Amino acid sequence: MTHSIEWNYVGFDPEFDDATRALRDRPHDLCSALEAAVADAFDTLGLTVRLDYSGPVHHAASIVAIIDDVVRVTLDNVARHARTSWASVNVNIDDAIWVRVRDHGCGFQLHPRVPAPGDATSLKSLDRSTRRIADVGGTMIVMSSPGDGTIVRLRMPIEAR
Repeated sequence: MTHSIEWNYVGFDPEFDDATRALRDRPHDLCSALEAAVADAFDTLGLTVRLDYSGPVHHAASIVAIIDDVVRVTLDNVARHARTSWASVNVNIDDAIWVRVRDHGCGFQLHPRVPAPGDATSLKSLDRSTRRIADVGGTMIVMSSPGDGTIVRLRMPIEAR
């Protein structure tokens, strides 16, 4: 049996847009989101991840969504490429949200050039994550070298801009 849904756009509804914005920007629990990401990494990727979290747990939904996505992408990269079965995620919140994802896997050579589109070394998932983080005023740094594992560090603002 095939199901289909048909959407008919009938115009802009400012009340709906305001309600959607309010829902999107209400505080969400970052710690619970990361606990779920860690559990999913174990269940689906076989990766053991230690999560250390220090600070307030409720943040804007847009910030929580970006951090959750970046951590999940990073853990997926660890499972696929690092040749290790464990990683750690550290979160510390003071004047900003600081996140560090670390593995002691095989590491890789960072390329100091900007790869051409479609280049195998373009690290597309990390490129996408870096753009999303920059859009809300955050930064992401990737540190790696062959044999030394990889560290991904994020600094996110407390409030989305």
